[in-house]
Amino acid sequence: QYTRLTGYSYTNILGKWFGEQIAIEDVVKFKSNLDIVIKSSVLHESRYKFTHKDGHLIHILFSAQLQFNEEKSIFCTIRDITNEINSIQDRERLEEQYKVLSDSSTDGIVVIDTDGIIKFVNRSCLTITKKDSAQVINHNFVDQIFNPDIIYIEQSKEKLLKGEMVKGEINILHNNGQSIPVFFTATPVFENSEITGILVFLRDLSTQKNIEKQLLIRESNYYNL
Repeated sequence: QYTRLTGYSYTNILGKWFGEQIAIEDVVKFKSNLDIVIKSSVLHESRYKFTHKDGHLIHILFSAQLQFNEEKSIFCTIRDITNEINSIQDRERLEEQYKVLSDSSTDGIVVIDTDGIIKFVNRSCLTITKKDSAQVINHNFVDQIFNPDIIYIEQSKEKLLKGEMVKGEINILHNNGQSIPVFFTATPVFENSEITGILVFLRDLSTQKNIEKQLLIRESNYYNL
């Protein structure tokens, strides 16, 4: 299993120092942690970048413990965690992209998980609703929706979890309990071809709706003259 993971044959590694396969930037850390294992005799786990035989780097979880048999030896196991590390790095890059996008956007931006729980809102979204983040983060998105639109939102969520994009007008709740008309665009968030959340953009239509209302009133007054 070790040879399948690393590409090295037994003749490549037997009698060699294990640290030779550790990426150069992690060698000092490896030596330091090895000293800890020898002195403490307790199981120690560390993450390292490891050079595969073909030259590319993989991420490993290295577990080591001092064993007392006929002579002292160190029992080690390694596990390939490259996919886990890449997934974390992808998520961090995505979060950074959200942050850059949200800081420059006048639209409200909401990120929810597949259960509908809000995981992120930008400043513009809080400005629209006059709520603070504690009133929104880790709450269900449905709780922020004006009651008559909840069924529509539930139907939209079903489409989103099938990979579809959804657009429309809804009313969300202001902190004072009143409804705010918004145009929303929602799209699924994919990670390794799996839907892991939903990204929602909200555009406040309050000013536009008020202008339309005033125009209708003027038009009605004109025809009633």
